[in-house]
Amino acid sequence: MLSDIIPFFIMGILGFVKIPIFIDYLGQGYYGFTQIFNQIFNYLNLAEAGFGTSIVFALYSPIADRNRDKINKLLSGAKIIFRRIGIIILTAGLILSFFVDYLIKKNPMSPLYTQIAFVLFLLTGIGNYFAYAPRFLLQADQNKYMTNLVTNIMRIVQILVEIVLLILGIDLIGIFIWYFINMILTNIIINYFAYKSYPWMDLKQEPDMSTVDNTKHVFMQKIATIIASNTDNIVLSAFVGVDVVAIYASYNYIAQFIISITNKIINSTQESFGNFFASKEKKEGLSTFWEMNSFLFYMASIVFTVTYLSINNLIRLWVGSKMLVSQFTVLLFCMVFFYRIVRGTGSVIINGIGAFKETKWQSLFEAIINLSLSLLLVGKFSIDGVLFATIASYTLTGFWFIPNYIFKNVFYRSSKSYFINYGMNVLIMVIVLYLGNVFCSYVGFYEDTTSIMRWFIETTIFTLLVSIVYFVIYYCCYRHFRLLVKRLLTIVKR
Repeated sequence: MLSDIIPFFIMGILGFVKIPIFIDYLGQGYYGFTQIFNQIFNYLNLAEAGFGTSIVFALYSPIADRNRDKINKLLSGAKIIFRRIGIIILTAGLILSFFVDYLIKKNPMSPLYTQIAFVLFLLTGIGNYFAYAPRFLLQADQNKYMTNLVTNIMRIVQILVEIVLLILGIDLIGIFIWYFINMILTNIIINYFAYKSYPWMDLKQEPDMSTVDNTKHVFMQKIATIIASNTDNIVLSAFVGVDVVAIYASYNYIAQFIISITNKIINSTQESFGNFFASKEKKEGLSTFWEMNSFLFYMASIVFTVTYLSINNLIRLWVGSKMLVSQFTVLLFCMVFFYRIVRGTGSVIINGIGAFKETKWQSLFEAIINLSLSLLLVGKFSIDGVLFATIASYTLTGFWFIPNYIFKNVFYRSSKSYFINYGMNVLIMVIVLYLGNVFCSYVGFYEDTTSIMRWFIETTIFTLLVSIVYFVIYYCCYRHFRLLVKRLLTIVKR
């Protein structure tokens, strides 16, 4: 896990350095432009249809049984499928490249430049599909740290070189060419380590394509995830403009950085959960569920409280006052990432037990609600409209459906205790948020902060105080949080 989290922090810091440089040298519109490319490509990635999740799930049993023949057949099938997916995405992307310009209101680039830049960005994305198969074995066999380590180191190198290129005056196309080169080098290194770790791996066996059957169910979940995470920039670009996308992206960068930290922690347990539930020990997992759930609520509450009170000051110092949004918009951002963090336990269990078919309709309805409300509200409410659409889609679908499904079908009991716990945690957070606001006003935090360093010092002090307050409350109120602390102390003592 450390091989993933430590480089991620480094990348996050480098990202904070890169974004203002990008805006200064290429302009706010160009930054918004790159965010739109990211989201368009994520929609093209729908062609992957959740096959990666299915193949990892399918590998759990043969790995446990040490059935190398079955593993090789599954990986051979994965290789064929992913190459076909790469060709499909390439074809669709080339066709779409002729129309990308129409998705960008107030486009700062010419149509031809836009198309060339998009094709280069596309080639970087699809390159992974032609070299991905060996990674699945590393992931399913709980050796994902190898992939993470190489990917993160190369990502750090990519950002450092990108910063240098920006300062040297290299344009967007030149930067995208560097992305492509870095992608090729990354895949070569990862596959070298994969074959070195599993010298018996053979992707020329008779392909096992059985995992395709389950992808139609995973596909629904993938649609929901992509729409929830990638609708906003495209909708804002088409109806408002790329300058607003740049503002949204600045706040979203911070939000995604925070969400990703907790996701990396929780996702590091997914393969363990998959093997755990594959062993038919589902009832014994309830205590583990509550421990993990209490940890995520603890983290989400800290993040919500600190971010709500401090983020506008950071944005002002980081990229300028012109990028600020209202405190109400900040509240909506915080509500979105609070839910995305606390839902992590449920998502890991759903993926771990392979309940893709059973949850596909919830995912589809979430996607429809999100997209429909975003289109309806963006014209009048801009960023607030798309954020409200995201919150509404979560509330009306996954918020109640996923916990009900898990408690009924995995733990065989009512989910009432979960929702009572959820309500208690939110109430605690509201009280601490109010007290935190009073504290910041009393001591003068964030009132006349004039430098990033001062903001960092104030936020560090405030975060420590808030963390202690939440720790005391959770430790006193929740038995499973106490069990989690005891478990962590035992690990540390070892």
